[in-house]
Amino acid sequence: MKKYRKTIHNSLIRLLNTANGFPLNLFVKNYGLIFMLHRVRPKSLCTRLPINESLEIRPDQLEELIIYLKESNFDLISLDDLSEIIKKGMIKQNFVVFTLDDGYYDNLQFAYPVFKKHKTPFTIYVANSFINRNANMWWYELEETILNNNSLTVNLRNIDEKVGIDLKTSSEKQRGFVLVRKLWLEKRIISIEQPDHLPLDYPVRLDDDLYKTLSWEDLKNLSNDPLVTIGAHTMNHLPLSSLNENDLKYEINTSVNEIERVIQKKVKHFSYPYGGEDEASSREYAFVKELPYIETATTSISGFVSLSKQIDNSFIYKLPRMFISNQTKKENYSALINGSQLIIERFIK
Repeated sequence: MKKYRKTIHNSLIRLLNTANGFPLNLFVKNYGLIFMLHRVRPKSLCTRLPINESLEIRPDQLEELIIYLKESNFDLISLDDLSEIIKKGMIKQNFVVFTLDDGYYDNLQFAYPVFKKHKTPFTIYVANSFINRNANMWWYELEETILNNNSLTVNLRNIDEKVGIDLKTSSEKQRGFVLVRKLWLEKRIISIEQPDHLPLDYPVRLDDDLYKTLSWEDLKNLSNDPLVTIGAHTMNHLPLSSLNENDLKYEINTSVNEIERVIQKKVKHFSYPYGGEDEASSREYAFVKELPYIETATTSISGFVSLSKQIDNSFIYKLPRMFISNQTKKENYSALINGSQLIIERFIK
């Protein structure tokens, strides 16, 4: 099944597109999407792993998507708007919220001009370590190691075990990245045995465009535009499920306080780092819900925001988002926004 998953997925998407999709609004008349982006930049000429390249979308793709949404009669709203809609139990026909995670410089360089041109609100969730230029962007260090080697050995914590990973083919490199990523987030890795490999906790390389982040001045200037909302994404972009309560409190509260001091505005929106069920779940949702200043919190779990039913009070602190990237093709936009793609992905998962 796994071998043919992509073929099955694409065939079903084509079928549903031909049949005008399997629209979510057959069942739900008032719904919206929160789109999750990370980077907006022209396609790199360098060799990249698909999993990292999928964090990016080209500026022309972003503009194409915005135009498509407007032509499809979706309202493009801010997180503040969404918060008011949910709190007041208002009815809102088909809406979209754009969010970008982390705080990369290309959010200002390439994304902002597109959003500005089309008068589209958006939110940047800031990880303070990115803006403070001491971020641990281990996913890029790991990518470089995997691309430059035919194998690597991982030393695991708590057990006397070494895991050898073959990296000869592109598919092996992709699988190797996914495996090491999982082990790293679970804090099971002591080290990677590779002479040219920088540690996964190596700080950001300021001279490399791939690692370029916003500055505090950039952030303040962006926040002065009514189209832009600045949200919090913790101090150090750590999986919150791995932290004790004191560290959890530090990561969120300190992040919010530091951002507010700079932009001189309240920070009311939060995004869980990584955002999957393994990195944030009931404990983290409950913790954020108790923070009086946070009005919404988003995950990376796929789903729609439905306003057709009574929403329980905790839903706003675990809002789903839909991932878009340079792999999101125009011919699939219909399936993306009407629910077909989500249904298919869950069916063939």
